[in-house]
Amino acid sequence: MGAVAANGDSPDLLAPAAYPEVGVELTRQAVARAAARCSAGIRCTEPSCLTYGAVKVTLSGAWLCVGCIPVVNAHLAARGFGPCTIQPLPDDARYRVRLFNATGRGASTVTCDTPQRAQFIAETERPFNNTGYEIWVSRPRR
Repeated sequence: MGAVAANGDSPDLLAPAAYPEVGVELTRQAVARAAARCSAGIRCTEPSCLTYGAVKVTLSGAWLCVGCIPVVNAHLAARGFGPCTIQPLPDDARYRVRLFNATGRGASTVTCDTPQRAQFIAETERPFNNTGYEIWVSRPRR
């Protein structure tokens, strides 16, 4: 039988390596959940939709899932506007994520190669309190 500490606990159970720091473990779990969500791509920008894998549409700043495109087009038609359509993206597209402080000044931009990475950055990077984000597409410099 192994040694026993003065309080009756086994020293192996008291070793720091036996228990990861709570903050580190929670961060690891949050990153793993974000990676799983973001594997499908960019999140739909419709406030009531939680779908990932949205496509860029001609409506300014919008990324919509296939289920939301007809709904948004119905709202646009009711207001007398034409429909939004899927915007084809170039093969060499770069995804830029603008993280901003929703309550004040400050912003930073991160450039990514894939929509999955862009959404992951948008959901995990928090350089400001109460951060919001926008994702847009650009072509790389030639």
